[in-house]
Amino acid sequence: YEQQGDSYQSAALNTPGGTGKQGIETAYLAIERSIPPQTTQRYYLKIHSDNLLVLPLFIGSASAMLKWHHIDDIINGFFNGILFALAFYHLAIFLSLRSTMYLWYVGLCLSMLVNRYLFEGYSSLYYPFEHLDTQKLFFINYSLLTLFMLLFARSFIDMKRDFPKLSYLFDGLVYTGVFILFMSSVLPLDKASKVNNLFMITSFSIISAAYIYILA
Repeated sequence: YEQQGDSYQSAALNTPGGTGKQGIETAYLAIERSIPPQTTQRYYLKIHSDNLLVLPLFIGSASAMLKWHHIDDIINGFFNGILFALAFYHLAIFLSLRSTMYLWYVGLCLSMLVNRYLFEGYSSLYYPFEHLDTQKLFFINYSLLTLFMLLFARSFIDMKRDFPKLSYLFDGLVYTGVFILFMSSVLPLDKASKVNNLFMITSFSIISAAYIYILA
């Protein structure tokens, strides 16, 4: 809200991916205001979220915002390029050796790539996620990421042959992950967030403990 004398006027809010007067396309919520030089203006933000909310607030000129986004895009592009290269490389190995371990690693890399794509806000700019419920999609992909992590950890060492008891435990986690994957598509966002976080932490803890036991 923008204060104008004794009254308040609602300020225009661009949705993610929106283009404002400056023609700047941004992955974040942007409020464009024109403040004359050597003047001050008071604004109030009213924000509601069903989940944990982290709100970094940036104020700057159009050129400064473009420069900041450019650096951010370069860093994200470098990291995402590494993930894509790893996925492509292990896909080639899978097609050559036909070992499912490499296929699970490809799925892990791609789910991490989609996870960053959604988390960094690029889904609001580019096809095919621009018209989808990206929050719901984020938790569905989060479940997939945990599933691929479990499948890769199980196949990295032949648990069924060498550690049958651990293999049963990992099988149970995989079936639980499939169930959580389905539930993530129907649960409210706050509950989907809690369930996925709990499952991710539990799975990672069990994988770490299992490999410490195997290597010991």
